[in-house]
Amino acid sequence: NMMFQSYALFPHLNIWENVAFGLKREGLPTDTNPSAKVADSILNEDDLSNGSDTNKESLIAEKTLDITKGQDNISDISFDTATITALQNLNLKSDGITIIYTLSNSGHTITANNGTVDVFKIDLLNTNDTSGTSQKYKFELLGSIDHVAPNGVDYLELPFSFNISDIDSSVAGSAFKVTIVDDEP
Repeated sequence: NMMFQSYALFPHLNIWENVAFGLKREGLPTDTNPSAKVADSILNEDDLSNGSDTNKESLIAEKTLDITKGQDNISDISFDTATITALQNLNLKSDGITIIYTLSNSGHTITANNGTVDVFKIDLLNTNDTSGTSQKYKFELLGSIDHVAPNGVDYLELPFSFNISDIDSSVAGSAFKVTIVDDEP
């Protein structure tokens, strides 16, 4: 379909609104929300300095967020408060002390601390990349988490949800998990 128009017809609309007018009339989408497909990570507590593994592997997981920006550039990615609530609902402890979660750095960092030491830290990286191609998360396991092993389960799944905002304030959510495997001496 082609729709002829002149600025005389729609002088109150800007260029984008003039272009979008025909699309809206035909019921076609004029904007798309960003989205992401994020890989989960697994880290093992046996790789901590006091862990039982003699062949230590990395305690850092870094994964690309694989953002599809849609029509508009990305303006920010940030953790949402639902992540803090979900983590608190796990009632996790480290060395018998309840873990407290702090959201900082404009929603780009979460730190888990037992009141004495940091247990883990997760950062959203390259949050100012407008193309959506280089954003990542970086999770660092810094201490052990007490595991209560119901039915022999020896791992914990930590849920992380985040928001992707684009320049016209469209917001889409996505999520990933980081699994922490218990050290079994």
